[in-house]
Amino acid sequence: SESGADSVLSFDGNWEYWINGEGDLVELGFGRGYFVHSNSDMSLSFEGHEPISEVVVSEGLSLIGVGDPMVVSDLVADPGLVNGVWEYDPVSGEYVELNLLDVLQPKNGYWISYGDVQLSPPLPPG
Repeated sequence: SESGADSVLSFDGNWEYWINGEGDLVELGFGRGYFVHSNSDMSLSFEGHEPISEVVVSEGLSLIGVGDPMVVSDLVADPGLVNGVWEYDPVSGEYVELNLLDVLQPKNGYWISYGDVQLSPPLPPG
């Protein structure tokens, strides 16, 4: 569309998407991260239930979000198994790697690689 969001992408082991009203992403969930593409500035409003504070980090690569500011190392039972955490920088179009003491902020999405496999975040499908 010429104004508003024309696509929303999420990753939970596989990409889910909503593009111009089509796709398999039909509901936004707390604790997940999303890429929202818009051709113009916009405000988003959400209706729903009070979010829970628990964020689930799966083994492998996860795209997550947090409801309250949270230190990376507090996300998981064993911080030693965190292989990397990244935040997308829309200005540079690149991922910025964070460290275990960085504070994750609400309204941002973060990639986290956790467990025995070391993975890097993919670029969103274009």
